[in-house]
Amino acid sequence: MEHFTEAGNLISQELPELNERFEKSPVPGLHKTMRALFDYTQEKVDTYDLGAVQKCFSVVERLYADGNMALRNAIENVYVFSLEKILCSTCAHKAELMNMIPETLHAAYVRQMICSNI
Repeated sequence: MEHFTEAGNLISQELPELNERFEKSPVPGLHKTMRALFDYTQEKVDTYDLGAVQKCFSVVERLYADGNMALRNAIENVYVFSLEKILCSTCAHKAELMNMIPETLHAAYVRQMICSNI
């Protein structure tokens, strides 16, 4: 997955409910796309829709695994960085959510937490 378009296509196929959010953005860009995907994930955590949360994690994992350096950086700098917000705000479900995070994303999350001394 070397192009932003391919990432957008995957998100559009797997999470079509996000299409409306992307259509409202004049220039989506990688960071805005990851922010929209994170915001959607957070909404699903807030409503305890764990099936949708798992799907979001899986899509991000696939994007991260197959993406180029720009996409991976956007995922790390926006999505992975923001995961702590979800995990702290839902302490009652933190362990359950941590177990849902795919291995590669979990490793990126741990690296980020170690680097930021959180």
